Amino acid sequence: EARGDTAAALQWYEASDGSWFPRDLRLSQAAIALNAGRLPAASGAIATYLTENDQDARAYSLRAAIREAAGDRGEAAADLGQAFAWSKLNDLDVL
Repeated sequence: EARGDTAAALQWYEASDGSWFPRDLRLSQAAIALNAGRLPAASGAIATYLTENDQDARAYSLRAAIREAAGDRGEAAADLGQAFAWSKLNDLDVL
């Protein structure tokens, strides 16, 4: 990921699926896929993350970005509202 090799980074994240603490790697995987324009992969990673932790403002903020990139502004706005509710003003990225 740090080398800028998106394909290798995504492959590594997919291979790390059975790790002991996979939650935050799902956030990274979703962000990398989004930045690479791979919206289905980004959506899948964030959906998996939210089944493991549905109380994380970062996840809702990232899902909003994914949905906005897909042209779904209504769902993106709802996700930003959820991110704001979970963050309680601690995460200014959702503003």
